Amino acid sequence: MSVHIELLGRPAIVFRDGSRVEHFPTRKAAALLGYLALCPGVPQPREVLAELFWPEVEPVSGRNSLNVALNALRTSLGEALTTDRTYVQLLPEHVTTDLALALETGRSFDPDQLLAGFYDDFVIAERERLKALGLGSAKSAPTLTETRRIVPGGAVPLEASYYIERATDGALRDALRRTDSIILLKGAHEVGKTSLLARGAQAARQSRARVALTDLATLPETDATAFFRALATSLADELGVDESPEALWSEARSPAMNLERFVRRAVLEPRGTSVVWALDEVDRLFELPFGPDLFRLFRSWHNRRSLEPDGPWSGLTLVIAYATEAQLFLTDLHQSPFNVGTRLTLSDFTLEDTAELNRRFGSPLVSSDQLLALREWIGGQPYLNHLAFHALSDGLPLAELLAQALNPEGLFGGHLRRLSASLQRSPGQSAAIQSLLEGKQTLSQEPFYRLRAAGLLAGDSSSEARFRCRLYRDWLLRNAEP
Repeated sequence: MSVHIELLGRPAIVFRDGSRVEHFPTRKAAALLGYLALCPGVPQPREVLAELFWPEVEPVSGRNSLNVALNALRTSLGEALTTDRTYVQLLPEHVTTDLALALETGRSFDPDQLLAGFYDDFVIAERERLKALGLGSAKSAPTLTETRRIVPGGAVPLEASYYIERATDGALRDALRRTDSIILLKGAHEVGKTSLLARGAQAARQSRARVALTDLATLPETDATAFFRALATSLADELGVDESPEALWSEARSPAMNLERFVRRAVLEPRGTSVVWALDEVDRLFELPFGPDLFRLFRSWHNRRSLEPDGPWSGLTLVIAYATEAQLFLTDLHQSPFNVGTRLTLSDFTLEDTAELNRRFGSPLVSSDQLLALREWIGGQPYLNHLAFHALSDGLPLAELLAQALNPEGLFGGHLRRLSASLQRSPGQSAAIQSLLEGKQTLSQEPFYRLRAAGLLAGDSSSEARFRCRLYRDWLLRNAEP
């Protein structure tokens, strides 16, 4: 089924017979439709969508609300909307939009009519981008391929020319070539772990390994049985394993033992080829009662590689991406994978990385002074850098970007509001931030490590705590409770 989506004016779905859907169950469902329709064919991470549209609620509630909205849209979009456990997208072969047609044909339009009546951050940013490009007149309108851009957020697509390799990229490829047993990839929120995992997975596939990417944030957290079943099903789906986990599952065994039996019998033994299993958002298990069960399992698989060098476990590599210090939550690291294997740390962009990013966006910043001025505000935070250079390359002057940096409705406003909402849900972390704003140099270890993992703070230890960038410090200072 093919559909036409109207974005210029109030959002609507138009079918071939001329019938229309103009009324949606919620305003956010309509906004979600608009967001997806701006970039058909671009997979949008579920976690990003949930945080973007429901920043005021707990992550679990946000994901549930996203599922409800997607189910409502699927009723009208049918096969044009495709989803899996990790990503959501509209298929370009089944979707057209009036905006895309206007850009391709050079037809004039008013950028302010884009998703009329909606004032979400992404809507305002897209209107301003279209204006900055001089769109709205037939004479100045470039082609669709020149204007359609990937909205910053989530994993950087594999084909994106603006992905910046760091030393950790090469270290991950080397570890995969060695078929290391466990690779620990640690880094703060929004530092680029998911993008790096995707590139590691691509490299592993090129070396003929079978690869599975599992985002633990998409799995049920209600109980151990549901979680381990979903984990096995996800692995089977990713690897194309014919045998269902249910065929090897038994209520007489623990969920962890059932998973081990499935991995050994259905994944490793039949094929004899190497398997790379990359797991993202592993932090989510640290505070769940059954998390240690999975970690003990991973550690036992690692140990068996040494004890049984010719056994099936020698063909398995686990890549574990996380942000939080494991020792804060696990009572015995020796029964976990976190003190063995290859340890990699993904850090923020260096000044040289920022300069290279500037070059790949067409050098909108023309001097080192401008680079330093931007870096003073956003540091090397990769997401903020990508957001800034997208806007700069679309014509936003640096002076205006910096002048509006703390504007709740500006370029960084949505990100900063989500940051504040996250802090409000954690009184202990809010208190630690207040202490730092008041000039206290040392924080307690647990809130420091949690805030560093969340991407708000930097520093090698709690006694060296500092804000990750000036933007965060000034925003939190401006919005601090009296």
